[in-house]
Amino acid sequence: MYSSKHTILFSIGVILLLSCWLAPFFIIRIFQSLFVEGLEYSWYFAPNLSAYFLMGIALGLIGLALMLYVFLSSKKVKKLITNSMMLIVTVISAILIFFGMNDYLYMTNDGIVVNQTTSTKEKLYKWEDVETANLIAKENGKRVIEFKYSNGDVNEFRDRVYIHNGQMINHILRGNGVVVEFINNSK
Repeated sequence: MYSSKHTILFSIGVILLLSCWLAPFFIIRIFQSLFVEGLEYSWYFAPNLSAYFLMGIALGLIGLALMLYVFLSSKKVKKLITNSMMLIVTVISAILIFFGMNDYLYMTNDGIVVNQTTSTKEKLYKWEDVETANLIAKENGKRVIEFKYSNGDVNEFRDRVYIHNGQMINHILRGNGVVVEFINNSK
């Protein structure tokens, strides 16, 4: 019926499926801080929220695939089908993990470095290119910090970025003649 190999695989699958809700918060922080270059010069680093979702989905897929593999193996489904399914899920999960690990932002004295989900290259937004900076209270009760740059680009970050780094951001922006203004769009 089930071999010890199947029991172990099924157990790992259950653990991955259950941990896909919490594990991304630990995995991403640890591995991104190890592999992202330039962090020694940063005073703020944070994965983007989508990184956690991508990692959670990848871990959940792997967990489900392991449990399905054990189930299909016990039903004597052809090895080609079960191995192909595992290969497809592994490739999809690897892609999700790769893009999740490349989804972050950090701040240095030079500017804000952003690496979006679908990009493999960092983009530096220099502090001296900031034309306006606004702390915006939105209708849904959330606040964001918005930077508008001289090239027309706009970055919007959760207010947590400003709450943790407001003094440093204000100091750098004042040196460039920009003051963070509060805009209340809430009703």
